[in-house]
Amino acid sequence: IKIAKNKVAPPFKVVEFNIMYGKGTSRIAEILDLAVEFDIIEKRGSWFRYDGEPIGQGADAAMQFLEEDLELTDKIEKIVRAKLRGEDLDEPIPDASNEKVEEPEKVEA
Repeated sequence: IKIAKNKVAPPFKVVEFNIMYGKGTSRIAEILDLAVEFDIIEKRGSWFRYDGEPIGQGADAAMQFLEEDLELTDKIEKIVRAKLRGEDLDEPIPDASNEKVEEPEKVEA
């Protein structure tokens, strides 16, 4: 999409994104593209790998894998967001499953 006129931001900017028929814009495709750009996911030829493990041959297969494995997708998305914000990633990303939920204190009336 090319923005020709805009009252809020500078004109003539170009943006690319995937549109899936019947679904709209593809969040998974954006995560995959940014993860490859930030070297979170390695791309060799047509193969995509995360931590040395193959996740798919071709972008469609990798997107299908990420759609099925939501925990991995969330983990990769957290890393991508941290990289976009410029945060230091020396500390491990906490898993949502390991977080302790505190019970609210019961107040007797």
